[in-house]
Amino acid sequence: MGANEINVGDMIPRYILRIITKGDKGLILDVNGIETFLPINEIKHGWVDNISKEYKVGSQIFVKIKEIDKNNEESIKLKVSGKDAQLNPWGNNGFVKRLKLKDDVIGEVTGVREHMVFVRLADGVVSVARPFSNNIIDRSPFHQNHYNLRTGDIVKVRIVHINYEEKKIYSKIKKIEKKSLFYKW
Repeated sequence: MGANEINVGDMIPRYILRIITKGDKGLILDVNGIETFLPINEIKHGWVDNISKEYKVGSQIFVKIKEIDKNNEESIKLKVSGKDAQLNPWGNNGFVKRLKLKDDVIGEVTGVREHMVFVRLADGVVSVARPFSNNIIDRSPFHQNHYNLRTGDIVKVRIVHINYEEKKIYSKIKKIEKKSLFYKW
């Protein structure tokens, strides 16, 4: 398949040639012989914490062709998106539409801060979680030593609020399911 054989809207697997970790972070892909930059915010739904740990040179990623800019015969530039080639977790058929208030969900702790814990419920879906209490959104200081939570721990949370417009989920930590063996910086 040559450069002339791709069309806007095509969804195709491509190989990662390079990983850019400084400045405009992202991936350099080989799209039918054209080196194409995939910006970090277009790789997937959700947060890419460490691009070098999540993606490797030589591995494949599905992308959707968004634009083909043919300035002249020798210079073709492509705009691609990994997000657009994936199911949107907030869309009509996505993960979030299945959630209901008071659902208990298992997730992985991705960050611990003074007032909150971030729990990944699915790809592209992170909940802001607090210790279990009767307040829906409790902003009192949260001392991580109480639960001794850290990145990588598996927890059960109860969904207490879903804001579809802002794409935010709030939850309460019910139980620690599994402690991570190693601390992740």
